[in-house]
Amino acid sequence: MRARYVGLVVGLLLAAMVAPVWGADDTVYLMAPGTRQWSAPRTFWARLGVKFSPPKGAKVVRIWLVQPRTEEGQFVTDLRYSKPPVWEGVDPLYGNRFAYFEYRNPEKAVAPTMEFKVTKHQLNLAVHPLHIPPVAQWPEGFETFLRSEQRVVVNDDIRRLAQEIAGDATTAYDKVKAFYLWILDNVRYTHEDLPDGTLGCTLQADSVHVLHKVCGHCSDWHGFFIALCRAAGIPARLNYGLELTDRKRYSPSHCRAEAYLPGYGWVNMDITHARYHAHEAGQMTEFGYVENTWIRMMVGTDYPLSPPSAAPWPASRTGTNPPLVRIQYIEVDGEPWPDLDTANPKFKGQELNPQYIWDFKELSHGQERIP
Repeated sequence: MRARYVGLVVGLLLAAMVAPVWGADDTVYLMAPGTRQWSAPRTFWARLGVKFSPPKGAKVVRIWLVQPRTEEGQFVTDLRYSKPPVWEGVDPLYGNRFAYFEYRNPEKAVAPTMEFKVTKHQLNLAVHPLHIPPVAQWPEGFETFLRSEQRVVVNDDIRRLAQEIAGDATTAYDKVKAFYLWILDNVRYTHEDLPDGTLGCTLQADSVHVLHKVCGHCSDWHGFFIALCRAAGIPARLNYGLELTDRKRYSPSHCRAEAYLPGYGWVNMDITHARYHAHEAGQMTEFGYVENTWIRMMVGTDYPLSPPSAAPWPASRTGTNPPLVRIQYIEVDGEPWPDLDTANPKFKGQELNPQYIWDFKELSHGQERIP
């Protein structure tokens, strides 16, 4: 087995050689052969929470806050709360962590809040197409990242469009590149309502919304990209996190997409940020790059909460999975509370419910958390 692994690594490093085809029995080779080069660490103190004013007569308010993750390139310490949560749990599908708060017969606004310190490294992953072997069959466990979901829908229309966009592309890299550039060139970014009064974006990574409206914001763009990848047999997933760059933002949350490219593993990309950069035809920016100011909070979509949600989501696998959680998920008397788009101009000047509580500050080397 070791000889086979060494042989594969050598083969991947020699771009001129033909890469082997992986089968279902070669799961070890799905791991990236080289270490990822994380650099330029920055450390921040951050505060995150929500202020929620329950409707009059509410009997039970349940709030889930996504907890920050310690993972490769990201180290979280000193996590504490304004008030201890009732429960701290982990979702069984992706390992996302939640702090759960419950309020019975609340008569005033509630504001569960957490503080933490996080050190984040930057990643620049140079992906070479010839270092990506094809896969004959994805091993067990990848089906989660190839499925159709409540909002990341993979239907016949998505499959037909994926084939049309991919054209003559035969490799995973070329298909990913085709989907990325097609979205960048054709889908409009917006938070505003459309002329017909419907929403310009959904906040729920809705691939069908983009298919028909050809517009949306970061979650819709990336949900659509993920659906195209899955339709082409390429595992893909959504990540939500905090952008620690501008305190004036209504919401600190921002999402990205990842596609699994053998030989490299999960490759991060931000198509919506790429629109800020002038790009030459056929060139991808924001591909394989993770800033040291973006803190990943959650992975995936359409997964069970911990503790489980009680609200009805009939299209989910369990019937109670919300399609997407960005920062918080709220239920009032067993019904989901709307997650409003705080960047929609029609809400400007209004007192939104809930309101985000958030702040951050970069810490110097050796500095303790800020009180």
